[in-house]
Amino acid sequence: MDIAQLRDDSSAPLDYTGLQWKIASDILYKSLELLDPRKREAVERIKIHGDKREEFASAAGLTLGTVKMRLHRGLTSLKRSVERQVPLEELLATR
Repeated sequence: MDIAQLRDDSSAPLDYTGLQWKIASDILYKSLELLDPRKREAVERIKIHGDKREEFASAAGLTLGTVKMRLHRGLTSLKRSVERQVPLEELLATR
């Protein structure tokens, strides 16, 4: 399942928790779309699809160091993007 399928999944009823999930997934999807394509590919392949860093590096013809750098920078950018859309206080209040 890719991120677009997660975003469009309407099988769950939208109770309060379901609504929170929908909002969170929309924010995450939007943030992923805004990432540099090379960083987004690393984040999606490793963190969403579960590829190993070494496998992704080999398949993409990249060094392991380049993959680690793109993943780290992509996750950092993703975090900042999400935090800009949802204030940290609001994220902590939902815990």
